[in-house]
Amino acid sequence: MKKNGLLLALAAGACVAPAAFGQLVDQVVPVDREIRVDSARHPGSVASEFGGYGERVDLIVYDRRGGTGGFGVGQTALQDDIVFGGPGASGDITINGLALYIIQRIVVDAANDHGFVRFTFFDAYDSQQQATGGPWADATAASTETRVINLDLGTGWAGAYSPNTGLNYGMVTINPLLLEDAFIGLDRAVGCRVEMFADATFTTAWAPMVPALSVGALPTVGTSVDPIQLQRGVYTQLSPVLYDWFATGGPPSAGSVRGLWGAFRGTGYPAPRPDRELVNATGCLADGVTSRSASASGAAPKWYTFCLNTDATDTMSQFLDIDTEGSAGDTVVALYSSTGTLLMVDDGSGSGNNDQFSFGIGRRAAVGDGLQYDGRDTLAGLKGLPAGEYDFVVAPAGATFDNGWAVASAAPSTSFTVNFNTNTNGASLAPSAAPALTADLDLSGPIVAPGVALPTTATPAYGVNWYRFTTCRDASTEFPVVVDMAGSNSYGNTHIVFDSSGNEVARENYTGVGQVNAPDITFDGVTRSLPAGTYYLAHTYSTTDTTGSRWHVRCTDGDDGWTLTGTVNVQWETCVTCAWLGDNCYADYDNSGGIDGDDVIAFFADWDANAICADADGSTGVDGDDVIAFFTSWDAGGIGFPGC
Repeated sequence: MKKNGLLLALAAGACVAPAAFGQLVDQVVPVDREIRVDSARHPGSVASEFGGYGERVDLIVYDRRGGTGGFGVGQTALQDDIVFGGPGASGDITINGLALYIIQRIVVDAANDHGFVRFTFFDAYDSQQQATGGPWADATAASTETRVINLDLGTGWAGAYSPNTGLNYGMVTINPLLLEDAFIGLDRAVGCRVEMFADATFTTAWAPMVPALSVGALPTVGTSVDPIQLQRGVYTQLSPVLYDWFATGGPPSAGSVRGLWGAFRGTGYPAPRPDRELVNATGCLADGVTSRSASASGAAPKWYTFCLNTDATDTMSQFLDIDTEGSAGDTVVALYSSTGTLLMVDDGSGSGNNDQFSFGIGRRAAVGDGLQYDGRDTLAGLKGLPAGEYDFVVAPAGATFDNGWAVASAAPSTSFTVNFNTNTNGASLAPSAAPALTADLDLSGPIVAPGVALPTTATPAYGVNWYRFTTCRDASTEFPVVVDMAGSNSYGNTHIVFDSSGNEVARENYTGVGQVNAPDITFDGVTRSLPAGTYYLAHTYSTTDTTGSRWHVRCTDGDDGWTLTGTVNVQWETCVTCAWLGDNCYADYDNSGGIDGDDVIAFFADWDANAICADADGSTGVDGDDVIAFFTSWDAGGIGFPGC
């Protein structure tokens, strides 16, 4: 079962940070206007602003990296290609703004107090370049022209920030830079290099700073990895339109993940909307399942248009699931806005080779070895998919997608079925399926002291790990239940306890700076109650959407590969509940508060039944010695015996 889901687009203008400020080329960017971001967290990349599996994208960043799996000093450049509009688009591009994310790796000294950044565009670029180090000329050897943006980041950096501080620039207005149609070429791709310097002549590298860090694993597309850069924006039939083109993506680095490096804003011209089949000839999707079957080839992917009457979101308790279950061939699917913005791609989240999207409220049972229909997919901050019209495309496995309805594939024809399932017209939700477990903590029965450790689990971007555990006693001040995430190494995380009906019982999360885990969840019968019973525990990264019911958890944090673990801690050593344990006085066997003949009757009832409560001598067996031990305490009226 492949899991290469993808969430790729925002509305134009939703850039690196919500705070933006005007900035002309070669003017000083005030240091006090930066937005502080923890460098080791995913700082708001395209993927992290959505759910789904946004880090698993067809992207490679050709970046200069130090160390062996870490982020060393001197990683002062980034290079890759950017596609403007995709095949079929044409016309000049005017870039009039950009955004930048950088990491300060070491304390800046006085000699490096002044910073500069240069963006160089190349008219030709080897998009198959997969190296993670120089020589830089390899990927641009065929280039004959360049276009350049120089920015002065100003002074005041010396001692201003601690090592490993992330600095996130909002969209910066710049003097317009024209990339002519002929410069871009028919493939609509150009190379882009980002370099950081410590001098106005742009010759000395700004050693403390890193302009790019890596994200995600490298997915295989066919037999190669295609590093087409992400560009995004709102595409319409009118021109020119406003775009945001993002340089993002990259190779993995020791399980750690980073995000956004550079974004460019400008105007350009989109490709035309393709011919589509209407899923419903009139109106929007009906409640229930609507299926369509056809075939697609690399030369002719199959396009559909559908609409939703109302939002498929958590807020509305509504959903939209799309899958290719029942298909004969191996396919890959993509969802677009009606104006050509690529929203999401999936390859194999269903059973076998089948694909799947799931928006809005969860949770519906999986098919075979596919993912559950858990509502994991969303547009930024919307907790699902809003009402409206969308374009959906099915292509043979190995196809790649881009904004402007661009689909690249040379695979032969394959037949398929696509299924749309929704309740956006008001149909009631079916009962929720319980989550698929990462591990069942009940395999050895209910938990006893000291507790049970969770397996250490490498967690993918937007991943949620699920565990089930059973307690045999009510939590109390004497016997508290403490759930922790000790041993996790992520930069912030979340754990949530649900009851056996899917209702949220308690949660804690940590979103601050550094490798700090979420606070413990403590049940002591006073601040939080936890009656004896079966519970589900969700582990994920810091940012999540929940509804408080239906075991619904959507991670919207793009961190990737960190390990999450923890322990469910309990104090009771046995699940056996004997009456005399109420005051721990064995002579008062029935816990009545007095020592009398009723205690003898109660003791022998258990002793005759060979019940472990009658193990008066603590030998772990029930025999004649227990009778002697019991009467020794009973005859003395409990005097001199613990608890009496």
